[in-house]
Amino acid sequence: MHCYGPSFQGRHTNARAGQDPYSGWTNEGIQTFNALAIANKTARQKPETLVLEERFLAELKQELGLVADSAEEERRNKRRKGKNAAPKEYDASLELPDDF
Repeated sequence: MHCYGPSFQGRHTNARAGQDPYSGWTNEGIQTFNALAIANKTARQKPETLVLEERFLAELKQELGLVADSAEEERRNKRRKGKNAAPKEYDASLELPDDF
């Protein structure tokens, strides 16, 4: 499906300008992006932003049911256990009947 027309065109980009880096961006778009990047970098260095990020992260982890403190720890918890892992408990209810 292709959508054409003024309502489907980017405000700061031109799809017909090629695929080189920044070739589809207008000067106004590049300046707007740079201004937003600087504003974001400045805001993230403020102490109140760190508090906000920590609260948001805690709420998101609770919502998703994550218990690890970091992404690396979460990956470690999800990995298969090797030969040295604790053996699983035997469940007799999973055995097939003798007449099967």
